Amino acid sequence: MSESENPAGGQQDDQPTPPPPPPPAAPLAAPAAPADAADADPARSTRRPDWLDSRAAIAIVIGLVSFTGALVTWRASGLSSSATTADRQSVLETVIRQQNTVSVETQLRFEEDAFARFQADSVNATRLRSEAADLRAARDDVHAKQADDDANRLEKLADVAVRDVNGGYISYDEKSIPQFDEANRRMALQTEDEAASQANPDRTAAIADRYRSRSQRMVTWLPVFILAIVGLTIAQVSRRTALRNLLAVASTIVWLVAFSVAMFGDKA
Repeated sequence: MSESENPAGGQQDDQPTPPPPPPPAAPLAAPAAPADAADADPARSTRRPDWLDSRAAIAIVIGLVSFTGALVTWRASGLSSSATTADRQSVLETVIRQQNTVSVETQLRFEEDAFARFQADSVNATRLRSEAADLRAARDDVHAKQADDDANRLEKLADVAVRDVNGGYISYDEKSIPQFDEANRRMALQTEDEAASQANPDRTAAIADRYRSRSQRMVTWLPVFILAIVGLTIAQVSRRTALRNLLAVASTIVWLVAFSVAMFGDKA
């Protein structure tokens, strides 16, 4: 039996084997998520808010000018008050110094009078001691004793007088005559009063003048702040862009110069 015949006796056609089915198609990739609006449009992300236009900026500058004007006014008022206080302090220190001067001179005159008595009694006592020695050498004991008695009396008076004088300011010259250091004694009396020694009315008056000058300078520049506000207001209502920008810039520069000079002009 030939190969072309099947067992049943029929003839089988020689047909080719069919090809395998194609593989399933790969799923489509999901569409990429849309980029963030800020990333997609960088110009849109850096754009200023719609409300912040030139007129709004001018309104903000007007507010700053008004605030700094109030600040300058408050500072000028404080400096004026400080100047008034310094003036009063200067007057008080002047009174204290004058009272101290009167007290010092009174005490100094009192001590000088006491020293004058002490000096006269001491010199006379010394002279009588010398005369008594000469009389005793001449064998005139009666008059020598009288001279000694007078010398003793004067020495006692001198001891009483010197109690009213500060002995630290008494010195003796080459002739053993007592001397009084008036200048150093006056200086010592002046420094004993602590309040008077610390008082310096001239310096306090200079401080008052400096405060008053600064206050007056600040008040002088306040009209410039008003001028700047007027210029900014005109710029805000102007419909011409070029004129608005010019007035805004000029008024802002005027305000900055006025504020700097008013606040820091004396510190340059």
